[in-house]
Amino acid sequence: MYNGGEVIAHIGADISEYTSAMKQIGKDTTANLGGAQKVASTVGKTMIGVGAATTVMGVKSLKGFGEFNQSLNSAAVIAGGTSKDIDGLADVANRMGAELPLSAQDSADAMVAMARDGASISDIKKEFPSIAQAATAAGSDLQQTAGVVQNAMNIWGKSIGSPQQAAATLVTTANLSNASVEDMQHALATIGATANLAGMSMQDTSSAIGLLTNQGFSAADASQDLNHAILQMMAPSDKASGLMKDLGLSFKDSHGNMKPFKQIALEVAKATDGMGKADKAAALKTIFHSAGMKAMVPYHEGRGR
Repeated sequence: MYNGGEVIAHIGADISEYTSAMKQIGKDTTANLGGAQKVASTVGKTMIGVGAATTVMGVKSLKGFGEFNQSLNSAAVIAGGTSKDIDGLADVANRMGAELPLSAQDSADAMVAMARDGASISDIKKEFPSIAQAATAAGSDLQQTAGVVQNAMNIWGKSIGSPQQAAATLVTTANLSNASVEDMQHALATIGATANLAGMSMQDTSSAIGLLTNQGFSAADASQDLNHAILQMMAPSDKASGLMKDLGLSFKDSHGNMKPFKQIALEVAKATDGMGKADKAAALKTIFHSAGMKAMVPYHEGRGR
């Protein structure tokens, strides 16, 4: 934070260890979710084969069945399908209800949330199992997890890799930081479009938000400050450009593309390393403005640890 010309930050963990852990746990989480999906698939086929009684797994009354069917119908229609698609969505909802500690109704409601965020029928069928597994692994709300994964897919698309990888990134961030999956729903909505335009991946964006929450930021504040910093990087003011030239800084590579956020942050830290606290704070404020500079401090103070 900026306070009377001084940069104040308390770093609780090595940034390199944090980002390394993010990558490793992300791989482990993806593998674990994939393994769980294979096991669950076998169980699901067995349960669904039992008969008509399992088609409303987790729905315990006629009223409940009506609500379940209504939610599936809503999801199908909103997603651009018809009532004929209900059976396919019901199969997925019931399978997840049989494999995981989720009710079929919760699954159906989450499908409605996905549809409202732009998912198609095929998207829901393909993505929902990974989302349900991620929500269970993180202990997070199913509908909110479904919403944030779908929003991430809308923003970053195929560059994420798959919905399963998006879900794994959220679980990893939740495990390594103070940013829950629910927190990330609003945080990614705030910064996502800007980050994607700047060439930042979902994983890099989530890692940056997670790092800041570990330094006392809320996920909402972290995303806002990061958003300000990225905007200044993309279109620096004349004064900022002049200072960057003096410091030998550039936010773009030789091809004119934005450098990775972490690389930029560490280069800024190196360029201002010999300055006193007041001059350093003034430089960061000139380049990133008051809000954006706060997002850079943890990278700056944590460099080389």
